Amino acid sequence: MKFIYCPICGKKLDEKSIGNEGLIRYCIDCDRPYFDTPASCVEVLVINENNQILLLKQNYISKTHWG
Repeated sequence: MKFIYCPICGKKLDEKSIGNEGLIRYCIDCDRPYFDTPASCVEVLVINENNQILLLKQNYISKTHWG
């Protein structure tokens, strides 16, 4: 899917450079990126010998959502 307008507010998307992804369509009003094609998701649960879990937040994708 190729987003031209924001599916939340309906405004035309701008382009913004995000991390190593290059120019991504981005809604300035909603503060959200929209990628043209869905990427595969890889999840890994890392637990050490003390049963502590490693969590990773990718800040360049979203400042308010876990990635």
